[in-house]
Amino acid sequence: MADCCHPCSLENFQQLLPPQMVQRVSEELETCVCLTCQNPELKVESLVRRRLLPLSTLLQEVVFSPEATFKEFMTSLQTLKARPSSQLSYSEWFIGGGGGSSAPRPQKRTLTRPLREVIVLLEEELDLLRLHLTRASRQYDATFRAKCEAEQSPQHAVLQVEWSPLIILHALGADGTPALQQVVNLQCGYLWSHTDSLGFIAVSGCRDQQAAAVCASLEPLLARLIQQGVRCLTLLVNPKTDLSAVLQYTRRRDLEVRWVFSEPGHSAGVAEAVGNSVTQLICDTVNSWGSETVLSAKDVFSLISPNSSNLVYYYSEEDVWRSGQLLRGPAGTAKTANKFIKPKTLLSL
Repeated sequence: MADCCHPCSLENFQQLLPPQMVQRVSEELETCVCLTCQNPELKVESLVRRRLLPLSTLLQEVVFSPEATFKEFMTSLQTLKARPSSQLSYSEWFIGGGGGSSAPRPQKRTLTRPLREVIVLLEEELDLLRLHLTRASRQYDATFRAKCEAEQSPQHAVLQVEWSPLIILHALGADGTPALQQVVNLQCGYLWSHTDSLGFIAVSGCRDQQAAAVCASLEPLLARLIQQGVRCLTLLVNPKTDLSAVLQYTRRRDLEVRWVFSEPGHSAGVAEAVGNSVTQLICDTVNSWGSETVLSAKDVFSLISPNSSNLVYYYSEEDVWRSGQLLRGPAGTAKTANKFIKPKTLLSL
């Protein structure tokens, strides 16, 4: 609901879902499914099944309890360490290699370890979980406020950006020999402003995902917002994203920048969905018409730009080089004093 700032019932929301999306039941809608949240819950469930914790133990009540109650629960875990010969079987999620060219993805496994080791892991995870949920709640509130402000003010916009996994194209030449390997780099995201609410895709054959590439991929969109009179931009980004060139670009054009970091381990939401849809389109096209239909990033751009409802841009290695000059002085030397410009932060980690 934070994406539109309008009240919407669960029934209406489900009716608007695309047919390929799995609908979750109402009891699951407030459940975080990242590894930081899921793994301690799986350990607690295993302890409850073994009757090592009371049947009434609920992890959400434990982590949201007052400090005194939380410490009391942690003390009860200490007593379980005194069982040196006990073993506990439990499930956990981990990020495993996808195999071949597939990207790493969450996988589930079952482990059996000494009870003491499991309790030590659980104690560490619970401390991290409380911090994680506090940050996630603050990030949600900051995002909601920014989107509502963008809907009400023509001078404010919100932009969520995320790199999709790099796509490697392995093509064959006319004689059957392997052709030169090509890459497709996608910077995807979603824009909320007073006049627009739509996705965007920046396509390139450049592998770079550093500061200059981030700026080159966003420059057409930033120019569009400035032309529309936007004077304040909130960026929803991964904390690993290097925004130094973007901040140089916006400072020179008197565009105020704020940012909200996404919580590590969480997906990018709408931005990730846009990237996944493009990846699926490429796979469907290759499967239907053959690999020779998609040989480069420009082919991907030509494939998606005519029929996409998103804003689609193409940027080249020359654009990346030009954006890199924002981080260099007049004589071509790198700026050190101004390389990292601290914008107004809506949410500090």
